[in-house]
Amino acid sequence: MLYDEAYELALEAKRAHPKWGHKRVASYVSKRLPIRVPPLTVYFWVRGLSGPNVTPLRPRPALGYLVGVLAGDYRRSRVSKGLRVRNREFAKHYARMYEEATGVKLEVHAGGEGYWRTYESAAWLKELWRSGLWRVAASRQE
Repeated sequence: MLYDEAYELALEAKRAHPKWGHKRVASYVSKRLPIRVPPLTVYFWVRGLSGPNVTPLRPRPALGYLVGVLAGDYRRSRVSKGLRVRNREFAKHYARMYEEATGVKLEVHAGGEGYWRTYESAAWLKELWRSGLWRVAASRQE
């Protein structure tokens, strides 16, 4: 995984160049890998405050389903985290597909006023949308 590789590269660069700050290390890593690593992330890595926080994905049709939900109901949920819909079975199916794609089990909760909720941030899914990589997931045929 590239983020794990970025983490190792950042730690190696900091050991080799102890006077470099986190911004310089982040720039160094970003120039050597096909991903951009934010300086604040590198700061936490080199200080030993965190490691790579990556949700492993299993490319399956479920991923295409999640992208479809993100483009529709998820974006209309108007909550800071998770899915908020009136159809309980839809929310449960979303949770099953989320688990199939990531291995992370979501719980579906009654959210009041006839709504059903999940409480994940799905930052990886939102980044997939923002970057345009959702097109790859949506068109993937298994």
